[in-house]
Amino acid sequence: MRKTSATRVLALCLAAIVLGGCSARQDTYESRGDPLESYNRGVFAVNEALDGALIKPAAETYGLLPAFARDRVTNFFGNVGDVPNAVNNLLQGKLERAFNDTVRVVLNTTFGLVGFFDVATLADLEKSEEDFGQTLSVWGVDSGPYFMLPVFGPSTLRDFPATIVDYLMSPLNYIDVGVPSFSLDVTQAVDTRQRYIAKEGLVREISPDFYSAVRSFYLERRRQLIQDGAGGFDEDGDLYDDL
Repeated sequence: MRKTSATRVLALCLAAIVLGGCSARQDTYESRGDPLESYNRGVFAVNEALDGALIKPAAETYGLLPAFARDRVTNFFGNVGDVPNAVNNLLQGKLERAFNDTVRVVLNTTFGLVGFFDVATLADLEKSEEDFGQTLSVWGVDSGPYFMLPVFGPSTLRDFPATIVDYLMSPLNYIDVGVPSFSLDVTQAVDTRQRYIAKEGLVREISPDFYSAVRSFYLERRRQLIQDGAGGFDEDGDLYDDL
């Protein structure tokens, strides 16, 4: 009991520090408010119901698999994601990062057995997190208001169509891997959902309004990614990942 209480207090303190930092760093994301809030909350409620009925139970069942097996799945999709990372870094003029991502793909696809093992990270090649929404931001395109997507969740009016471009960049759309692409999409979604079940529980515990918490975490995370890590996050960004 003492250990659980201490862990809980530590988590709450960390969250309070982070939330305080967010409120002290208002930018154009938050200052513009939430003009689509009525629509967003409606879609959010539908997504919550769908998640509770289908996605979260599937993720919890998936979580029963050995961590070693789940890590292989995560690494595989991470390797696939390095392709749009490389393209977007190139489009943003970050040539060194684009080269780094390309080398990651080559190493993980070959020595990492199609990406099941992340040998590139072991070789100190840092993984990027770039997408076409960030590229549009670098090109001067405004984010527009916060926009909740059915099923897919938080986005903005700029980032929503950008996700389609990123999807089209994925090599899984063009390489026959012997598995229907829809099955791979579902597997990736379940794998991602499983990885933030614990984080979701923490956010629900400390936040009286889960919708507002998700919105704030998502927008702050986007801001941090666009600024390439400048934002006062914890070292690994764990509290914000996947929100």
